[in-house]
Amino acid sequence: MHHPPLLIGVGAVDDLALAESDRQALAELVVRNPQVKRIVAGHVHRGAIGALGGCPVFACASSYLQLVLDLRPASEIFLVREPPVFGLHVMVGADLISHVVPIGDHGPPFRLP
Repeated sequence: MHHPPLLIGVGAVDDLALAESDRQALAELVVRNPQVKRIVAGHVHRGAIGALGGCPVFACASSYLQLVLDLRPASEIFLVREPPVFGLHVMVGADLISHVVPIGDHGPPFRLP
């Protein structure tokens, strides 16, 4: 999905969210369809995880600028140059695993002693 079907606690973004009736209708649809393993969204430029109808919702942070995490009800939309990321989703057996992968040069891998 483009917009995550849940409120993330940032007032300025939650003001633009799906209407409660639409979130409830989607939750009912997800409950009736247990083959839905995860709802994946973006748009909010901030990583957030929640649930809808018992199904995990993964809102991935941006591959460019991130939304400032401002949990006040009357917040405004401000962006910040936090590290960009992307979500990588992998089926491991019957389980769907979601990884958050930072983008950029963070040095070479090293083995722990």
